[in-house]
This record gives sequence, structure tokens and C-alpha cells, in this order.
Amino acid sequence: MIRIKNSYIITIFFSIIVLIVLIQVPRKRNHSTFLTKFTDILVYLLELFVAGTILNFLFDKASFQAERSYFLIFKDYVFANSIYSILITMIIKFWDGNTIDSYNSIEVYIKRCVLLSNDENSFRNLLNEYNRPMEHFSSNGMYTKSMVDKLKEINSFNEEFLNGVITREKYKLSMDSLLISVNNEKTIITFGWQSSLLLRLIFK
Repeated sequence: MIRIKNSYIITIFFSIIVLIVLIQVPRKRNHSTFLTKFTDILVYLLELFVAGTILNFLFDKASFQAERSYFLIFKDYVFANSIYSILITMIIKFWDGNTIDSYNSIEVYIKRCVLLSNDENSFRNLLNEYNRPMEHFSSNGMYTKSMVDKLKEINSFNEEFLNGVITREKYKLSMDSLLISVNNEKTIITFGWQSSLLLRLIFK
């Protein structure tokens, strides 16, 4: 019967969780940037530890035999986390690439609307051109709820501008504000914490 060295797994797992919980009070009370970053690091380490443990159990339970040294166990964790990081990076890059493409299409649409708003005929032709694509965007699984909401805002501003409800200056200001929001969400995707699945769930 294989004896598993599982006491350290439980100890490390709960130690990280307890540490994360304990620093939340001073972090929120002092609005500490350092503690916020430290929390992010701990969450990422927790993710790596859990992922490494699962992969080691799946591929080689002998990694946790009581006879093995802690150095060999650590080496197995490094190898398992390397595999995990490579897989996650590939998945995230593919996922984020599609997301960025979607944001780029919205950004181009906003810029074209503002550019052609000087000429009513060109503006109406643009809206007719995008009428069906907008319906497609709403039902396309690659467009998140946030993206669809922005598309609805764009269409709302377009209707108000065409009907004379808002001036061109107000229309341009509203569209520029949406453009800033789209660029901001696109930039967030490039942040370092986006490489962590747990941090993505926390900041979602």
C-alpha cells in the first residue's frame, strides 16, 4: 500500500487561504496597494499549488509517497506547473485573441459612425450596412453581454442623432466616451493577472 505524504498538502493549502483571509481586513481598512498586490500573488500561488497537486495525482501518485524527499516533490510541482502554465497560456491567448477581435470590430464601427456623421447620406448608408451585422453580433456567442450592451448603446445614440434628439456635439461626446470604455476593456486583457484563472474570476 502506498503511503501518501498528504499532511503538507493540507497544511500549505489552508495556510495560503488563512493568510489571504487575514490580510483582507488591514488591506480594506488601509486601502493598501501593497497588500492588494500581495493578495493577488497569494491567489495565484494557491492556483498553481492546487493545479500542481491535481496534475501530480493524475499523472504520478508516486510523487506523494512518504519515502520521497521534499526536494523531489518540489521538482514534480515545478514540472506540473510548467505544463499547467503552458496549457493555460495557450487557451487564454486564443480566447483573448477572439475577444480583442470583437472589441476591435466595435471600435471600428464607432469610429466610422463618428467620421460619417458629418454627411447624412453616408451616415444612413453606414447604418444600413451594419443593420444586419448588429443583429448577428447580438446572437453571436463570441460577443459578451458587455459588448452587446455597448452595441445597443451605439444604436441608441445613432437613432437619437438621426431623429435630432441630440446634437452632433453631444453625439460625438457620447461615442467618444464609449470608445474610451472599449479601449479600456481591451487594455485590461493585456494585464498580467489575466494569466490567472482565479484572478480572472475575482475581477470579472
